[in-house]
Amino acid sequence: MHQTRQFLQICSSQLLSLYKHINCHSVRLQVVGTSANLTLDVDADTAGRYHCKASVMGFPEVGAEASVCLEGPPTIISHRTQFGIQGDNVRLECVAFSIPKPEHVTWTYNGNEVDADDKDYTILEDPLPEAIKSTLVIRESRQQHCGPYKCSVTNPYGSNVVEIYLKPQSKRYCSPLKLLKLKQNLMPCSLNPLNAKLTL
Repeated sequence: MHQTRQFLQICSSQLLSLYKHINCHSVRLQVVGTSANLTLDVDADTAGRYHCKASVMGFPEVGAEASVCLEGPPTIISHRTQFGIQGDNVRLECVAFSIPKPEHVTWTYNGNEVDADDKDYTILEDPLPEAIKSTLVIRESRQQHCGPYKCSVTNPYGSNVVEIYLKPQSKRYCSPLKLLKLKQNLMPCSLNPLNAKLTL
């Protein structure tokens, strides 16, 4: 992939700091400059989100943000292990970013493509900026639905696939006796007149 010289002019002021996010999805920042202009060679290390903060004494601080992106296949950022309660509708999420935007998402289970017309499943897709979120809804999930699913995402530059493991999460059960004890512990202390004793 060839490098491209990129010129950023995000904001200009007397006291200025230019930050870069550690990665595209991180909130942590590192200082990369203290002037209004930044020139860089675009590659995997310099691509990402840049944020400028500028201030002048006596005025509120202002800021602006810019992104430097590389064209390429999708990057999937979803959790590799997700949980669901048996008997409930379970949602598995697959979120992918890329330039150009992802075009197609495929779910597979046990080597078979999940059919959106299957009565056990529903597939929802939400478009995001330079991204897509695909949600696999498993209706009234059972033990047989647990295990590894694969989410495959494609765009004109290629594809990416990850394995998302669905683990069962048991419902919390509180017995009537525990509820009674909890209620008693929450009640304020009081003096029962019938049990009160007066000592002279």
